[in-house]
Amino acid sequence: MDSNRPKTSKGTPPTNKADEPLDAWNELGRKELNDWRAKPRLHTAVFEKYLTKDLTTDPPDEAFPSPEVKEAFYRQRRELIDEIEAVRKEMGWDEGRLLEFSQTVVEFRKQPTIAKYLKVRKKFPDLDIQVGMSGGIDPLFAIQEKCEKYKIDPLLVAGAMDGFEPGIDALSLVLMDRIVSRDKIAGPGSAQRRRDAISKTMVDFLISAMIEGIEWSGDAVRLPASLILLIRHQLGALKGDLHQEAQSYETKASLAFTAAQHASSDEIPSINDLLSFVDPEAPISRATIARWRKDKQFNKLFLGFRKSKRADWPESHQNKLVR
Repeated sequence: MDSNRPKTSKGTPPTNKADEPLDAWNELGRKELNDWRAKPRLHTAVFEKYLTKDLTTDPPDEAFPSPEVKEAFYRQRRELIDEIEAVRKEMGWDEGRLLEFSQTVVEFRKQPTIAKYLKVRKKFPDLDIQVGMSGGIDPLFAIQEKCEKYKIDPLLVAGAMDGFEPGIDALSLVLMDRIVSRDKIAGPGSAQRRRDAISKTMVDFLISAMIEGIEWSGDAVRLPASLILLIRHQLGALKGDLHQEAQSYETKASLAFTAAQHASSDEIPSINDLLSFVDPEAPISRATIARWRKDKQFNKLFLGFRKSKRADWPESHQNKLVR
């Protein structure tokens, strides 16, 4: 450590004033993240029971075939009342607010749509709800025959639906393999064989089941790259228009940065000079550079790099060599 560096009364170097805004920003981000993670995520089934079950009237003794059944009934009712009451106290609700929440989430539960989910989040911004629709073992039984038809191990599906990362990865790879095989079908009878192959609906259902399994697990899960790629494939082109637009911006910003390093003034270099800055392994046409040179975005990037200090440059450009 530099012995000539000024120290505070405790003998430690003072805080760099330039870092204070960034430190404050990072602290704000950490607080926002912690607050978001602490937000309650409520299961909707309990509120459906709250609305549909009579929690105050005691059934006659003859309604119970045995003392054990009666004991179980009152125990389960007590547990439900305690669970609802715990949520009400935690959220600081009165009975009216509890009823409003219950009606809103049950409406979503019976017919889940994004509009109804938004209604819940807007009315109750301090919490979230679980949205899984394919959890549990019953959906797996429902699709077991289809899984066997497409040579997908139901046990593998069960593990993936439980949020088990290796199972999610393995199932995603299997689904990719079935999609690739389907896309290769050609020749006589190909139309029927394609219809017999795994459908987009089946793949989408299993993707949803895996994502819901991650939500149900409640653990910090590393999303397998295979699942991410599978989702991107199902959504459309892996590299669509917006991806190309982002790549174009990155190339434009890189050229503006290099031009700003070379320029001796705030005037954008000539087309020939800009061409000389282009990486030979990623060529840019003369027409494109001529268009960029007149582009407002390119001009803004160039002037921004000219006026900024090295410490303010994007991290991707910090160590870029000047050609």
